[in-house]
Amino acid sequence: MKILFFLFLVMCLSVVVNLYVYWRRLQHGRSVGFSRGGSKGIIRSRAISIDGLGMNTGSSKNVPVTQSSVPVVSVPVVAATSLPKKDFYKYRRRDFLSGAEIRLFKVLEMSLDRRFRVFPKVKVADLVSPSCNRFFRMAALLHINQKHIDFVVCDIELVPLCAIELDDRSHDFAQDKDKQKDEIFLSAGLPLVRFRNASFYDPHEVFQKINLAISQKNA
Repeated sequence: MKILFFLFLVMCLSVVVNLYVYWRRLQHGRSVGFSRGGSKGIIRSRAISIDGLGMNTGSSKNVPVTQSSVPVVSVPVVAATSLPKKDFYKYRRRDFLSGAEIRLFKVLEMSLDRRFRVFPKVKVADLVSPSCNRFFRMAALLHINQKHIDFVVCDIELVPLCAIELDDRSHDFAQDKDKQKDEIFLSAGLPLVRFRNASFYDPHEVFQKINLAISQKNA
């Protein structure tokens, strides 16, 4: 337990350090401009001085400036975060569900009556939450982060009754992840039903399998 607590402190310290470094970079990237103090001033941004004999590039350190000094052209350093996002972030549409998921979704809606509602692609964090003490809460949240479930069956009041996973070929190489999901939903007391990918599903068998899982949960 001491080791886990130490790892938790190290992780928190790493987050704080990263935030501080990011803040310093933003501060360094801003152009402060020219602050006057009598006949002198301080330029706190990168500058280029032109004296007729050549061009010298100044550094980002404090540079004393007088009114009689050569002209200074201030070149502000623009942070990456201030650039137009449209130049960096570009997206394209993608399919919401795969062909296999669409096929099972249609069978689910066909086999389940009006007492149930089916929702595809739901985040695990929207269905369960950590119930451990505060020392393990962050680790438990990270454990379910970025995980989703293929389908969720709810009642007419939108209370989750059962989670459904479609096991295609990719699950043959992700047995550890499947085992983690089984343990998560078993711990939360929410049934998780798995269906193998198939070209045809019997609606009656699908309903019986889901109804049995919900009945065992309520028993």
